Amino acid sequence: MQKPVYVTGHKNPDTDSITSAIAYANYKQAMGVNAIAGKIGPVGSEAEYLLERFGFEEPMTLFTAKSTIKEIDYDKAQIKPKSITLKEAMDVVIEKNNMGIIVADEDNKLEGIVGVDDLTSILSSDDASLTNLMSKVKLNDLVKTIEGEIILDSKDFNTCGVIDFFPGFETKITKGSIAITFNNPEIQRHCINEKVACLVIVGENWIDSVTLQKAKEMGVAVIHTSLSPLSVSRLVFQAPSIEYVMVKKEKIITFNLTDTLDEVSRKMSKTRFRSYPIIDEQDRVVGTISRYHLLNYQKKQFILVDHNEIKQTIDDIEDGEVIEIVDHHRLGGIETINPITITTMIVGATCTIIAIKYFESKVELSKEMAGLLLGGIIADTLNFKSPTTTDLDIKIANKLEKIAEVSIEELHEGLVNSAGSILNKKTIDVVYSDFKEFTIGRYKVGLSQTPCRTEEEFKKIKPVVLEYIEKECVSQNFDVMMVIFTNPNASGSYILVAGKKKNAIIDGFKDLMTDEYAPNVISRKKQVLPKVIKILEK
Repeated sequence: MQKPVYVTGHKNPDTDSITSAIAYANYKQAMGVNAIAGKIGPVGSEAEYLLERFGFEEPMTLFTAKSTIKEIDYDKAQIKPKSITLKEAMDVVIEKNNMGIIVADEDNKLEGIVGVDDLTSILSSDDASLTNLMSKVKLNDLVKTIEGEIILDSKDFNTCGVIDFFPGFETKITKGSIAITFNNPEIQRHCINEKVACLVIVGENWIDSVTLQKAKEMGVAVIHTSLSPLSVSRLVFQAPSIEYVMVKKEKIITFNLTDTLDEVSRKMSKTRFRSYPIIDEQDRVVGTISRYHLLNYQKKQFILVDHNEIKQTIDDIEDGEVIEIVDHHRLGGIETINPITITTMIVGATCTIIAIKYFESKVELSKEMAGLLLGGIIADTLNFKSPTTTDLDIKIANKLEKIAEVSIEELHEGLVNSAGSILNKKTIDVVYSDFKEFTIGRYKVGLSQTPCRTEEEFKKIKPVVLEYIEKECVSQNFDVMMVIFTNPNASGSYILVAGKKKNAIIDGFKDLMTDEYAPNVISRKKQVLPKVIKILEK
C-alpha cells in the first residue's frame, strides 16, 4: 500500500487552514496520492460550522513529523508458544534467516524471546547445565524430536536428565536416565532393572515380549527410532521446550507502535539485542524491529497548505519531508532536501488556489466540497472586504457559489454567527485560536487575530487579554505579541500589544491606530505584519 502523505495547515489553524487541508487532500486523492488531511491544533467555531454544514469530518490531529514504528515496514514477528521444542525453534530460525522467535501465549501476550545465541549456546553447555535442561523434557517432545514412536507409554515419565549413551553391562547406569541402546534384549533388561525413565531403541524395530513386560512392570517408557545413532545423539538435547532457554519478558526491552524512531534508536544504542518485540495498545505482540529498520525507513511526508514558515508548521518537521507547498503568504524559509512543487499566488485565501487546481485539472467538485472551499474563502477575506482580496478570489467564489447552490451572503452570516462572543471564550482560546509566530531578524513575534463584534466586548476583555499576553511574552520569550480584534463586518480592528518592543510597535502604528483602534485595518498578512517587519528591521 502507498504510504500516506499528510496535508496540513498551520498551528492554531484558522478556517482557511482547515478547509484547504481537507480540500487539497481530496484533490490529491483524485490524482492517485494516498493523501490524508491533518490539523495541528483544535478546529475553531467557524470551521466547525462549515464542517457540520457540508458534512465533513475533522482532519486527524497530528503532533509531530517524527515517524513512529507503526508508520514503517517493521518485521512480522515469528510468534511461537513456549511449548515448542528447541529443535522446532532451530528449524524456524534457520528457515527465517536467523530471525529470533517471539514467545507468546494464546492471546499473543509476550512471554519471552529466543534468539540464535540462546539455541546454539546449548551445544557448549557444561554437563550440569545439560542435565538440568534435560530433566525438564517431556516424553512426547522427546519422541517428536528423534522422530520416534512410542512402543510403551509411561504416564509417570520423569527423567533425572542424564543421557546414558549405548551402555554395556559394565557401564554405570543412572536411575531415571534416558538410556539409548541398540536392539539388544540383555542390555535393555539391564537398563530396565536399573530403573531408567526411558529406553530409546535405535535400529531394528523389535523388542521381545519379556523385555516389554518387564518395562511395563517397572514403569519404563520405550521408544523406537529409525534414525542413526549419531543423529539421535545430536538431536536428543534439542527435545526440551524453549520455555527453559528463553529470555523472560521481565528482561526484554519492548517498543510500542506509537514510539518515535528516535526514541527507539536511543534505547537500542544502550542494548545489544538483535531484534525487539513491538507491542500494540492491547499489549499484544505485532512484530519486531531491528537496527536496520532505522536505516531504511521512508520519512513521513507532508504537503503544507496555508503556511510555509517553520515556526508555524508541525513540530519536528526536520524529521519529516516536505514535498509540496500551497500558500498565499510570504515565503518563510522552510528548507527541503529535494526540489519540491510550490504553488503560491497573491490571493486572499489558500482555498482560492485549491479551487483553481480543481477547475484546471477538471477534477470533480461536489456541491459539498465547493461549499467548503467557498466558506474558507469568505472567512479568510472577511467576505471580500479584506485588502488581501483579489478579483480572482471573487471570480472563484462566484463559481463555487453556483456549484454549491448556496448564497455567499447567507454563508457569511452563518460564519459570523458561529463565532459567537469572545466574552464566552477562554483567554487562551482568544489569544491562540488563530495565532501565528514569526521570526523577524533577531525578534520573536506572535500575531493573533480574533473576531470582535463590538467596542463593548473589546473593553470588557481588554484587561484580561493584556495581562495574559504580557505574561506570555515573559514565559515564552516573545519580543512582541499582538492580538488583533477584528470586526466581522470588516470596519476595523482593536489592537493590543505586549513585549519588550511594545513601545516601538505602538509608535510605529500611530498613523493607523488611535486609542488602540485601527479603522480599516483588518488584514494581519497585508496590513499588520509588513508594518511590524518594517518597524523591527529599523
